[in-house]
Amino acid sequence: MSLIVRFSDRFVPERRYVLGVLLGDFLGLAYEIRVEPGTEGYVIDLPNGRRLRIRDAFFGHLPDSTAYLASSSLPRGTRIVPRVPFAPEPDAVVLFGDGDVAQEGADLRCAIDIVATLFFMLTRWEEAIPDPSLDEHGRWRATTSLAFAGAFLHRPIVNEYVEAIWSSIWVASNRGVSADSPSCQRTT
Repeated sequence: MSLIVRFSDRFVPERRYVLGVLLGDFLGLAYEIRVEPGTEGYVIDLPNGRRLRIRDAFFGHLPDSTAYLASSSLPRGTRIVPRVPFAPEPDAVVLFGDGDVAQEGADLRCAIDIVATLFFMLTRWEEAIPDPSLDEHGRWRATTSLAFAGAFLHRPIVNEYVEAIWSSIWVASNRGVSADSPSCQRTT
């Protein structure tokens, strides 16, 4: 299976990095990136003509620079959203966007900005922000992290989102798109 991933022409290296880790390194999928000015969010075209549309709630709203390295660009907290379709756990940690996943015609729309979330977690971006609470050896304290404050320090949320993307791609490719499918709903 070969995917085509389209997104706008802003923060291309950051987006390529995350999509390379997600689709290539973790999932081992063949994919082609197409940078298309004006593309809203992230559009993943599947071989069967269906699409996954993932919201861009972060990079598309910043000036073209490293402005995201300012403390004002850090997530303003986290939300734990119950029963997100395709999520491998009974709830999902949401840093950017909201927890809505819905079918739109033959497409699947995800309002969680998975790319920004993975960028935040994979790069340990918050550690690039000057922090006066480093320990005596100049190390970042886990207790000052967003993961600690949001009570998800113990969760492998990168892996959870990898599983969610894999499940959504598999269902959309093999059975059609349905966020209401019993295999995509978690029960508690």
